[in-house]
Amino acid sequence: MIGRSEGCHIRIQSSRVSRQHAELHWDVIKPVPFVVDMGSQNGSRLDDKELVAYHPHPLRDGASIRIADHRLRVELFLPEDTELYLNDKKTGVSVFWDNNEVAI
Repeated sequence: MIGRSEGCHIRIQSSRVSRQHAELHWDVIKPVPFVVDMGSQNGSRLDDKELVAYHPHPLRDGASIRIADHRLRVELFLPEDTELYLNDKKTGVSVFWDNNEVAI
């Protein structure tokens, strides 16, 4: 979860950020990472396109998520100890904020 509340994995302290602003999650069938705006008051953007609230938007390597005045860069990777899942490998996600990696 991305937001300003204490329970969020990525906390952004800004009055323009909702307590639970957006969520990152995996599609268990594909597997593909997604971002979902949780009905935030000020909205979220993916690669400068406004996100539709409560609708999953697929993430790609190098994507940019904008929350208020903050940009998060998405990096997809395959961990060395990747397990097979539905005849494919799980993909890992790293999100970079202010050049610091944030574990999801």
